[in-house]
Amino acid sequence: MKRVVFTALVAGFVLLAASAAHADNVFIGLGANGGAPGVVAASSTGAATLPPSVILGWTVSATVFGTPPAGPEPNLEGFTVDASDTTGGNSSLQIYITEGDLSSPTGINTFISGLTSNLLLGNIASVTESTYIDTGNGLFTTTCGTCSLLASHTFTGIGSIDIGAATPSLAAPYSETEVFDIQATGVGGVQDTITISNAPEPGTLTLFGSGLFGLAGLLRRKLAV
Repeated sequence: MKRVVFTALVAGFVLLAASAAHADNVFIGLGANGGAPGVVAASSTGAATLPPSVILGWTVSATVFGTPPAGPEPNLEGFTVDASDTTGGNSSLQIYITEGDLSSPTGINTFISGLTSNLLLGNIASVTESTYIDTGNGLFTTTCGTCSLLASHTFTGIGSIDIGAATPSLAAPYSETEVFDIQATGVGGVQDTITISNAPEPGTLTLFGSGLFGLAGLLRRKLAV
């Protein structure tokens, strides 16, 4: 009986956890005053870290986590993005985060973009957070024939919003990009986060729920014995 219960438990959770290994590449790029981004940090292990760096009067650091090798794709988190304008002039900073070479899911899917402003201080006028999909697997691409905007929101204070959007039909390889566009009128700082995740398919949730109901029945029978 213990073997049956254990098998049912594993079968239920494997529906949400199972996925083939992949080799994603994560990149961080910086641009200022609308200029083209340059690559400042890259990794092929699913994570990248930008130590405190200075670009045209801005000090910026970032930690990024991409999809783990055995995890469901895609899952990209621009975590702890800190930026401060130290010069006090009218300027802007653009932070780009791209995860490329994604191979699943394919077809049309629903991606959830989690946009968050954790801290906005001083003379930061606004932060616009946006997410994109590029079926051409481009780096930091937001305007191109293969690019699609998933979500965008402008923050003028602390806040958070989740936005779901359908993707175009995806085929490997493709990329996803997060953009932080920070506008300043003087000295100030921000700490923001963007996440992109794939919403579970309804069929998968139904199967998982059925597995849990079956497990509950087995447990009741075991307790009754």
